[in-house]
Amino acid sequence: MEEGAKLNYFSLNLNPKASRSEIEVHMSGRNSAVSISNICFINKDNHNNDENILINHLAPECVSRQVLKSVLAGDCNSLVRGKIFVDAKAQKTDGYQSSRSLLLDNDGKFYCKPELEIYADDVACSHGSTSGSLDQDSLFYLLSRGVSKKESEQILIMAFVSEALEEIENSDLRETVSEILSNRVKSSSNE
Repeated sequence: MEEGAKLNYFSLNLNPKASRSEIEVHMSGRNSAVSISNICFINKDNHNNDENILINHLAPECVSRQVLKSVLAGDCNSLVRGKIFVDAKAQKTDGYQSSRSLLLDNDGKFYCKPELEIYADDVACSHGSTSGSLDQDSLFYLLSRGVSKKESEQILIMAFVSEALEEIENSDLRETVSEILSNRVKSSSNE
């Protein structure tokens, strides 16, 4: 990416039998920015999702964001490898990486390898990875307000993926993707 370049990348994987994504970005121009986000929804009939992302910060004052969300139901796997590399001359780098998984039952498996390799002194870089089930307090709250269990679970799943949806800059596209995903969440809870 040259000086001032911007890239906004989003992918939506709905029940892939097996998918693998390899993304490598070289930020070689000052003030370039990249946002990479992904939502993966895998159920018991499908198998694997494999995301591999490498962001190379090679120039100063660049910004990168990685927001990856996996929703797993049944015997399936999601693997995320994300790395932010910051060269010594890439001062004032801002790098963010988040990989989170929502396990809807005990059979799904989430593997994550977040990495930071930093050689500059003046940077703001962070990475994190979590996996867990639906928040029982939030579920109880919705149930106590008269929302059905199925609808409560759908609301919580959509809330979980919302951070990745917010990375889509085009509002029309964001609404379309949100509707597609909402329909998928509703149909999967009817199975």
